[in-house]
Amino acid sequence: MLHRIKSLEKNNGISQANSEKDLSSLADYLGIRLPDDYKSFLLSHNGGVPTPSNFPLLNHPENILPIQVFFGIETLIVSVSITWNFQAYKDRIPDKFLPIGCSDFGDLICLVFSEDDYGCVMFWDLTGERGKDNVDNVYRICDSFSKFLDILTDES
Repeated sequence: MLHRIKSLEKNNGISQANSEKDLSSLADYLGIRLPDDYKSFLLSHNGGVPTPSNFPLLNHPENILPIQVFFGIETLIVSVSITWNFQAYKDRIPDKFLPIGCSDFGDLICLVFSEDDYGCVMFWDLTGERGKDNVDNVYRICDSFSKFLDILTDES
């Protein structure tokens, strides 16, 4: 499941791997169905700091951006928890977006749960934030979480 990731360092705030029950509870709490590739990632790794950590981003002023951390479930540090980030940003990010990680600059990496874009990965640019319903600060990264892992690179 790590694809091209050389390593996934456990962040000090990430606890042990999850169970199917943890994933079911998360999905029920969020009212969504998690994509299978993302569920596998959470079961195996529960978030962490990836190496390599950079990803290409088309149509953005920066061509390559870093991901700082993937969020997890039941984390020791609340700010790297999926549910904490969901609650903190749900009134700022588009509906049907779930924060699953962040950049070094406070931007969010999100999974989308709308019917048309289910499972795709989007970048939410904090500096371009203009309100929940304005998507001028949202950029498509790729069509799935697996593809996102595949495009992580050392290039900067």
